[in-house]
Amino acid sequence: MKSVILLAACATACATDNAESPTAPYYTTFPCTLAAAHLACDLGFTDPDGDFTRIQFDIVEGIGTEYEFPPRELPDLAGMTEGALHFELDLAPQPTSDLYVSVYMFDATGHWSWVHSPVIHVP
Repeated sequence: MKSVILLAACATACATDNAESPTAPYYTTFPCTLAAAHLACDLGFTDPDGDFTRIQFDIVEGIGTEYEFPPRELPDLAGMTEGALHFELDLAPQPTSDLYVSVYMFDATGHWSWVHSPVIHVP
């Protein structure tokens, strides 16, 4: 199974001085598209203390198939308080029913948040 995460259009690389703020990164937008077995999503995020370090995907097909991907470290985001991630995942086997995609976002101190995409209908 091949997966690719492209850190694209990481907007507004704003550093912060507030390292004591216990805030988790959270999403601002999360559109996804599916073409055959290729899932592409854009995750807009904000992280007030700029320590978003890791992302994990949870993808479940309506019939119960779970697609497993290991957590990904995001060293290029250090110091960013907002931006966007573009990620692409190839799913095997190819989905045959609706997909439910969740993304878990972690910061350097272990705080986390998650977001579910709207149901992605298989064409």
